[in-house]
Amino acid sequence: MLVTVGSVGVGAVELLRAPVMPPPDTLLRLLLASVPVVLGTGLPLAVLAAISSVLSRWEEEGSWLTLQACGLSGRALLPGLVLLGLGTAGASYALAHHLEPAARSSLRESLREGLLPVAGRPIDLGGGMVVAERVDGDQLRDVFFASDAEGLVGSARSARFDGDALLLSEGRAHAPGPPEVAVSFEEARVPIQVPDARVELVERSTQRLRELVERMEQGGRDATYERAVLTKRTAWPVSAGLFALLAAPLALRRRAHRVAAVVLGYWVAVRLCDGATTVLGGVVAGWTPTIGLGVLTLLTWMRWDER
Repeated sequence: MLVTVGSVGVGAVELLRAPVMPPPDTLLRLLLASVPVVLGTGLPLAVLAAISSVLSRWEEEGSWLTLQACGLSGRALLPGLVLLGLGTAGASYALAHHLEPAARSSLRESLREGLLPVAGRPIDLGGGMVVAERVDGDQLRDVFFASDAEGLVGSARSARFDGDALLLSEGRAHAPGPPEVAVSFEEARVPIQVPDARVELVERSTQRLRELVERMEQGGRDATYERAVLTKRTAWPVSAGLFALLAAPLALRRRAHRVAAVVLGYWVAVRLCDGATTVLGGVVAGWTPTIGLGVLTLLTWMRWDER
């Protein structure tokens, strides 16, 4: 259920970002490609919630008290929790380093390859817009366009997408000025604004991201943010494993509500470190929340009287 709802949500977000509506086969590809993106975050949290729920029920129903009466302690749970944590960490590692970047890249490519303009629907160009009266395949017919950067408005007989630009044919453009300008053209090229390259870091494979960091550092450019993104691909799986270990003592001490507080605190720490990346450095910013979670897990186990 979590994967289904999450995948639909991620797919909807991508659709809202798209300038035009993709056809049904592209929608299916978007949904399938969204699954690893959702699992990247959802799997560790689902494991955490499951452990907390089961052990809280043990405590409420007296099953944990019965096990204690048989001479068992929290240490009896540790091997199973460690195995579960390692499994969660391993799955998260595969998702973070391999499946999720490939899935995000597939999301973008699916949108690029499956764009299907709709007649009468404004298409956002990032720095302007275009509306077509008719659509014939990849050709827009009888279009109206506007460009924010140049302050131009105009019309053209036809248009088509070409990479990061819109090619207009046989039209007129008008700039209200001052000075007022009106021109006719056989062909014009309107650029489509491309998002900041940093947004695309999540789509790069770990090898490509590592090579990018090395090129930037060798060229004397600041790669702090890029290194932080690379570092978090390993730090997050470690955190995912720690969550599994932390859930047990909290749930069995009737403090399961603190699990949610720990997750919230962890994400706050991640965001704070993201904002302080230039000060802390990429490696420190990437690992600090995970190290803090590890210290908290160790202290919680040490202070648990039933361990």
